[in-house]
Parts: sequence; C-alpha cells; structure tokens
Amino acid sequence: MRSWKTAETLAQRVFLYFRAHPEIYFTVEHVAGQVRQKKNDVRRVIKSLCALGKLDRIETVSAKGWGRPRWMYRAMRTADDSIDQLEVFQDALAASDLYAAFERRKP
Repeated sequence: MRSWKTAETLAQRVFLYFRAHPEIYFTVEHVAGQVRQKKNDVRRVIKSLCALGKLDRIETVSAKGWGRPRWMYRAMRTADDSIDQLEVFQDALAASDLYAAFERRKP
C-alpha cells in the first residue's frame, strides 16, 4: 500500500500524495478525489503547504473551463530531497493551528 494512503491526517495524506508524484502537476479536485476528502478541506491544506514553501503553484488555462484560469500544484523540488523534509513539515504543521482544526473536525 502507498504511504499516502496509510497516513492518519488529511494534511499528511495530501503532502505524501504530492511527494509520491514529484513530476506531475495536480488540481485541487484531483487530489481531493484521490485522498477521498472534501475539496474545501484539501484546498485549505494545499494553501497552507504553499505558504510553507512545500508546493509549486502555476496558473493554467483550461479548455474545459472555456479559458478560465486554473491553479495546479506539484511538490517543491529541493536539492536535499529526503524524509527529513517530511519531519520538518510535520513539526511546522503541529505548530500551526491547521492541525488542531482538522483534529477537532467531526468525521
């Protein structure tokens, strides 16, 4: 089983999903479908990951959306690409109020 599927929290699942596919850009809708969570919750996590510098964000034009801009994200590429990055992310997440908000959320 993939590591992102066994993660306990939504934030960890989203982060590990991006780390499992470092070369591919994804939309919020795609990630929400893969981790089986609401789009708004995934959007909040992705926004926090972008603020922490963990995700790259690009603006594209979707043909399906008739030229409306769409944001796509992928894992940030770093020179030191190791599991240490996950530990730093978990420490930053624990220090923020985002982790507590997801823990209080009813299933």
